[in-house]
Amino acid sequence: MIHIVGVHGVGAFAPGPAAATAHRIATAWKAALNASEHLPWPPAQVDLDIAYFAHLLQPPDKRREGERQRPREDDPDVAELVGEFLELLAPDPALVKGSWAPREAAAKLAELFGWNEDASLAFLRVFFPDVAAYMRDEGDFVPRGEVLDKVGSDLAGADIVIAHSLGSVVAYEALWHHRTDLPLLITIGSPLAMPMIFPHLTPEPVEGKGAKPPGVRRWVNIADHGDVVASPPGGISERFKGVDLDVEDDIDAPFFHDEVQYLQSRSLGRALADWNTGPTAAPQ
Repeated sequence: MIHIVGVHGVGAFAPGPAAATAHRIATAWKAALNASEHLPWPPAQVDLDIAYFAHLLQPPDKRREGERQRPREDDPDVAELVGEFLELLAPDPALVKGSWAPREAAAKLAELFGWNEDASLAFLRVFFPDVAAYMRDEGDFVPRGEVLDKVGSDLAGADIVIAHSLGSVVAYEALWHHRTDLPLLITIGSPLAMPMIFPHLTPEPVEGKGAKPPGVRRWVNIADHGDVVASPPGGISERFKGVDLDVEDDIDAPFFHDEVQYLQSRSLGRALADWNTGPTAAPQ
């Protein structure tokens, strides 16, 4: 039996018991992998669990109430991150410099790139509040340590970790924090190299470089060409030492940051096939 642990991305919080939500996400991930023509093993040989942490990003009183905290449009932490995101994407960063509320930023993205404004707003309102909550290092509610303890415990004993979106940041830090032995780490749609995240990682980058966690035998990163969260292009291999394979692929996702399409991609299938045998070439 091959034991895979998935680490989910943003927007995963749901009312109700955390264990039930983790089971629901694991079921969806299993279904996606089982439906993939690139899965290198019979589905019956794969055991998949989810390291669920989204509930820990909610203040304790909101966890008890079973509802997601709705961030204010003027939340300064979120606005600062959104502004840095716009600077990363804009052809002229001077045009978008400063902090941006999600609604204003969605309109600017529509203006600059022709993005659907409603879809952009939905993405900004989910992605950046979760990132801001996790990265926060001061104030009354700083959940990072609790998240790392929970996820670090969940990753122990895994053969393979697949970490999506914000989950790749959490997995990276948890693997460093706990020095977990792991044959294969696969990051998908990862924002680890984003300028608003990279400098704030723990351990702190040394001379502008992060590094593969010491217990990880092999690290494969997969980024869709159209996934703006996996920015800048090629950033993982440029900013981190020890990345064994950094693949840019076209996963043809209907939504640019969709974990299902990543899970069913040829690149992920090849990475899984190599987990105990060594490297292979990136897809052409």
